[in-house]
Amino acid sequence: MGILSLAAGGGAYILSQNIDNELLPSEDRGTIRIFARGPDGAGLNFMDRQAEKMEELLLPYVENGTIDSIYTVVGSWDPNIVFITAPLKHWDERDKSLQDVVNEIRPKLQQIPGAPGNAFGGNSLTCAVKVAV
Repeated sequence: MGILSLAAGGGAYILSQNIDNELLPSEDRGTIRIFARGPDGAGLNFMDRQAEKMEELLLPYVENGTIDSIYTVVGSWDPNIVFITAPLKHWDERDKSLQDVVNEIRPKLQQIPGAPGNAFGGNSLTCAVKVAV
């Protein structure tokens, strides 16, 4: 009985690790999120300069109408963290998909020295679910 429980638990763990890749592909949810962590002790001034570099990478997308706006939070939870949210224009108002934009900016963000950023979109797993009974 114990072996069967371990096998079932192991199988469930393996499936849970692969569910995002196999069953729920990336979706164009209309929002890019960027996260960057600087070195310990870097502080708000350093991270603010890094956030400005990240925003500069996004500005061409604002100018061409792909990104609607840019919201940047520096040091809210930790002085060494930058979190950027960039809502995209409606699907009908842009030529590029969310994944296209993420794939274009991700390598540039990762080249920022001191606080390389990572861009990502979302899928349905990040949506809130309401159930009415």
